[in-house]
Amino acid sequence: FVGSLLAVAADTNPRLMTPYLPQITKLAAWIQSHDIEGRGWRSNHLSATEPAVAWSSAQVLTFAHCGLRVIRRLLNDDVLTEFGGEQAQPVSSLLFESLLDSDLSEDEDDTTTKKEQCDLTQKKDACLKAILWDRFIAPRQKM
Repeated sequence: FVGSLLAVAADTNPRLMTPYLPQITKLAAWIQSHDIEGRGWRSNHLSATEPAVAWSSAQVLTFAHCGLRVIRRLLNDDVLTEFGGEQAQPVSSLLFESLLDSDLSEDEDDTTTKKEQCDLTQKKDACLKAILWDRFIAPRQKM
């Protein structure tokens, strides 16, 4: 139960995990003590002589990854609260998106030739989106 809740809390509200920190600590200790020679983990219902199993190891690593994200967010929130800081706002991708519409055609008074420009475009009025589409996406759609 704690592992499933941890995955959700990592993406939503890490404070949901605060009451479960003792269980997370206990689970982390179990993970450390049941690692099979650095090769992974096996399910508890298998005998002690069985090797590590991929799905069990994947579950453990998913838990560890989500747990690390939750702990980082909790620590970050605590430090921001203690020092009166604020969470950074996500950066808008609008400026980057507008770069994809950049015009890559040659200027009339430009003295460089197409060969000097590495032949970026074969169209007079091409934008970066069209070039990326023509060179990377369209050829792979035919595969």
